[in-house]
Amino acid sequence: MSLAENKAVVQNWMAARNANDLELALTYWMPDNHEWLSKAFQHFSTAFPDIHVTINAMIAEGDKVVALWTLTGTQHGVWRGIPGTSHMVEWQGTDVYTLSSGKIAELARSADHLDLLKQLGAILKWQDMVIE
Repeated sequence: MSLAENKAVVQNWMAARNANDLELALTYWMPDNHEWLSKAFQHFSTAFPDIHVTINAMIAEGDKVVALWTLTGTQHGVWRGIPGTSHMVEWQGTDVYTLSSGKIAELARSADHLDLLKQLGAILKWQDMVIE
């Protein structure tokens, strides 16, 4: 597949994620990823029902597509054991997708989970602590 076609697969996957359409989202992934993807998809949809991912930049090379993204949403459900807080979050990260036969075969993600936990109020920033 061409670099443009590989990028389109990732863009379409993200569009399906934003539409909260799991069935469509799965069509962009290799079948061996469907189980974990379904669980992660439902987990995020429950915790952040208004989830939206914006692609800030995308680079393709060979069978790889790199996407720099910003996720926004309001936490209404449990996320990683943290009850809904009604906090709006803005979370950024970088995904490296490996494509095979026109589908996503692998995902490597780098994102600042500590920042997300701070936005949810699960971790205090040192500036918020009382120092005696």
